[in-house]
Amino acid sequence: MQKCSHPDTYRNKQWEYVNVKLRAVWDGIRRCGRLIETLPTLQHDPNRPEDVLKVDADEDGVGGDDCADCLRYLVATKSRAVVQRKLRGL
Repeated sequence: MQKCSHPDTYRNKQWEYVNVKLRAVWDGIRRCGRLIETLPTLQHDPNRPEDVLKVDADEDGVGGDDCADCLRYLVATKSRAVVQRKLRGL
């Protein structure tokens, strides 16, 4: 699988990453009610079946697929290593 270096340019590959990595991040995102509501409403793009249709929120900010896009960015982003260091006093 090809790595994604720019989250906003490789939508198709990013959705592949979502499918592969969803189990790994599910515990962290399962508490997001808006995402849980959004995922089942996503529809395939008829012109590009490997992608989903973009849905914008209305004028009041209701609806849209921003939560799904956040998930796509999360799984397409390289994780960073966390380093723990012992603090030294003066």
